[in-house]
Amino acid sequence: MLTNANTQLPVVERELDEAIAIIPPDKQALAQLAIVAEFARLIAVADSQMPLAELALQLDEFMVRLGPKTCFQEQMLAAFIDAAGLRLQAMKPGD
Repeated sequence: MLTNANTQLPVVERELDEAIAIIPPDKQALAQLAIVAEFARLIAVADSQMPLAELALQLDEFMVRLGPKTCFQEQMLAAFIDAAGLRLQAMKPGD
């Protein structure tokens, strides 16, 4: 799935930018969360080579590499995880 992503991402990015541009500014953050959630749902039903939990962890790691995560980035990751049907569990030391 991710192999073809490099060629498809610019097209998807352009289309998402156009879609977001027509949404009122005060609703854009909510629209972006909805897009992230829909993206997660689509991946969940696709025949993906990468487990969703692994993808969520990679997204989280990517955000950390960009610098301190913002609250909105945390919300986007939470929306992705929830829409993908994943559940986070805190691990006890020694597990």
